[in-house]
Amino acid sequence: KNYQMLIEVAIKLHQIYDFNLWIIGEGEQRELLERLINEHNANYITLLGKQANPYPFFKQADCFVATSLSESYGLVVQEAFILETPVLTTKCPAIEEVFDTRCGKLVDCNNEALYEGLKEVLEHPELLEEFRHNIKSYYKKETLWENRFSLIEKLWEEE
Repeated sequence: KNYQMLIEVAIKLHQIYDFNLWIIGEGEQRELLERLINEHNANYITLLGKQANPYPFFKQADCFVATSLSESYGLVVQEAFILETPVLTTKCPAIEEVFDTRCGKLVDCNNEALYEGLKEVLEHPELLEEFRHNIKSYYKKETLWENRFSLIEKLWEEE
């Protein structure tokens, strides 16, 4: 999930901007991430661990940030859009296939691009509101499930 990059960028950004970062999930890098957070006194970063229901966190967030190096399908981005949460994500093929740039920001998968993307939304919160408006206007929940999954079903049927 590339959380180390996200934390490194958050530490650098927090020198200029005030924000909180919640990281949901559990994995073998937890100790490394905790050490990085502790070394920088980054008490604005919280490792929430695995959550039975992560959706309330999505709904409360100003922006959902995904920094994966790869995904099999961009489900987490779809979930954020369903919950009307703007997304900032790094490019990887599965994400690019399902991403709607009217609803969020897509950046290259490196520290500099992530820093610039997050800096832009922190400096211009109206951009997040525009993304949220676009999600409501263009990314209809009914369309998402009916159209996207019917296309997937057609692919399976063709094989």
